[in-house]
Amino acid sequence: MISTTNAGLYTLQSLAIAQGFNKWIYELIKPWVKGSVLELGSGIGNISNQILSKHTDVSLSDSNSEYLIYLRQHFQNQNSLANIFELDLIHPAFEVQYKHLYGQFNTLIASNVIEHIEDDQLAITNALKLLKQGGTFIMVVPAHPSLFNRLDKQLDHYRRYTITRLDQCFKKRDGFILERKHFNVPGAIAWFITGTLLRFESIKPWQVSAFEYIVPLSKWITKHINLNFGLSILLVYKKAGS
Repeated sequence: MISTTNAGLYTLQSLAIAQGFNKWIYELIKPWVKGSVLELGSGIGNISNQILSKHTDVSLSDSNSEYLIYLRQHFQNQNSLANIFELDLIHPAFEVQYKHLYGQFNTLIASNVIEHIEDDQLAITNALKLLKQGGTFIMVVPAHPSLFNRLDKQLDHYRRYTITRLDQCFKKRDGFILERKHFNVPGAIAWFITGTLLRFESIKPWQVSAFEYIVPLSKWITKHINLNFGLSILLVYKKAGS
């Protein structure tokens, strides 16, 4: 589900040092994280560490075998870890391969995952099968197609999202959207400068370190000013049921 390209791994490794940013992502999703939790596309665990430290029944997953090895090496002994397993949301035999996971989780988390999948509708359909009735699906996706640039291409992004596109992804499903909002205005500006104007093809560690200094500003803007603009969109969907 996540890019296996060098650029993808390099970006994940660069973001691993962004403790302030990763903590902020967790803070944004925290109100809806309850019960048994499954993180989709865990990568090398940049957000996983935050989830595992705050919850007691957490499973990690990815479709990339190298990332799964990394996750097992770094998180296998965490007391809150329930499982680490391979999971491909667009597996051609999804129902056969993952039937045992149907209806097993209260919360699904997909942070910067769905944009890597060409058939996002199928990926969401299959993901929702893993939720218990009344469970929540938390997604973070890149925002604004106008920001799509060389960074997105190198990271194997199929798209950047609008609120309208996300609404369409969940239209006519058996549930409802609890939250959807843009966040990280400074990040959007930085993405445009580095990927569009400067034509960078990867996020450098020094850029991540620099952004750490403005995370407090990003948090303040997101909390107090609704600009309908930002690097990313947070969407929380609740599956129908008790």
